[in-house]
Amino acid sequence: MEDSHVDLPIIKKDKKTLLNEDLYPFKYAIHNDAKMIMIGHIAVPSITGDNTPASMSKVIINDLLIDEFQYKGLIVTDALNMIEDRDYSTDEIYQNVINAGVDILLYPTDSIEAFNSVKKSVKEDD
Repeated sequence: MEDSHVDLPIIKKDKKTLLNEDLYPFKYAIHNDAKMIMIGHIAVPSITGDNTPASMSKVIINDLLIDEFQYKGLIVTDALNMIEDRDYSTDEIYQNVINAGVDILLYPTDSIEAFNSVKKSVKEDD
């Protein structure tokens, strides 16, 4: 499997397998009142329909984690500096993770740029 520090791992399992196996620890943690969950930089096309990283996916964060799994705690990205030199501009990354439902942006390369990007995104949504 690819290392998410270097590349975008693409998980090719079907949704049923993912829900029953790979996502079971998350469902268990939520059932036991987890206060925070970290979203990794992996793609799960059987759930999202594309190769959007889970950390930027509204389908994964909002639809699956929050709506389907009924998660109510904090959601944090994995370290953002891991994906900042890939297929998205830093602005796109910061805005996409916030718009997907993330609460905490972990380790952006430039925290001031991240703050300004999120602020801009919030103002555009008004």
